[in-house]
Amino acid sequence: SLSRRTFNRRFKGVTGITPLDFVHHARLQASQNLLMFTNRSVEEICYDVGYNDIGAFYKLFRRHLGISPSKFRKQFAAGCA
Repeated sequence: SLSRRTFNRRFKGVTGITPLDFVHHARLQASQNLLMFTNRSVEEICYDVGYNDIGAFYKLFRRHLGISPSKFRKQFAAGCA
């Protein structure tokens, strides 16, 4: 029964980040695990973690982690890729 603005403000007050940033962080964390421990394509992973636009996924991943999903996999994969 909260307004969107009140929810966003309270959420940020408790967590220190916005709800959208929280969701992005969770999705990026899930994508990192999938990149490290599966052979799925980056495009499949993009859709599996909840993004509908591969370009937006690449941009967000690179902005937050400093490298592309493909380079991340090459550096950190556990022998799966």
